Amino acid sequence: MTIRPARTADREALAAIVLAAIRSSFPTFLPTDTLERWLADDAVGKYVASRWESCHVAEEAGEVVACCFTEGDLLDLLMVHPGRQGRGIGGALLADAEARLFEAHPVIRLESFAANTAANRFYEARGWRASARKADPDTGAEVVGFRKKSPAESSAAAEPIDRT
Repeated sequence: MTIRPARTADREALAAIVLAAIRSSFPTFLPTDTLERWLADDAVGKYVASRWESCHVAEEAGEVVACCFTEGDLLDLLMVHPGRQGRGIGGALLADAEARLFEAHPVIRLESFAANTAANRFYEARGWRASARKADPDTGAEVVGFRKKSPAESSAAAEPIDRT
């Protein structure tokens, strides 16, 4: 597996991965009418078109199988094609995104639907901690904000202060 910045030629594959992942997992926690309304008018295609330059992809045998979009200190979206999930691809792509984000930010963040328990367990198992809740403006569903401190920030906070 290779992780690399997305290219213009990847845009169609990115949209297909995001849409396949949404259609596979989101119906378990979003009502069908809410999901369809959210996806209407090519919402995924527009998202990818406007943000593909901030994306890194996981590629296997020349095929893009997962993607991760970042913006500032935000891990905005991480999706693995449903047929490739459970193979460590998401974890590798997350670790790559974290390393890149921590180069510029001591604390990074992401948001996940509160009812997306599989994704939330995935992030929590990798050291992310819930920090806030709010309503998603597009779907009305509850969203959990997660934060993670850089390893350098976390270890510095854990070190005792020498007062001698």
